[in-house]
Amino acid sequence: NIGGQTNRGMVYTFVYSGSGWDPSMVLTANDGLENDYFGNAVSVDSKYIAVGSVLHDDSRVNIGSVYSFTDFSSSSNWIFED
Repeated sequence: NIGGQTNRGMVYTFVYSGSGWDPSMVLTANDGLENDYFGNAVSVDSKYIAVGSVLHDDSRVNIGSVYSFTDFSSSSNWIFED
């Protein structure tokens, strides 16, 4: 839940510190709404994260979306790719 919007969704990222995993960032959809379920599916490959939002509404109801994030800085600074 984000700002009172139920099931909007978010994805937490972590960085390995050498002795354990530390929280890094929280990823959200820039156009997310209630009941989009952002984070329903997540795929990570090196410097890329793809996040599914299974019920995201665009021009049609519940069509779904995939959001792509990249990190080329080696500092876990994930950037949304439009």
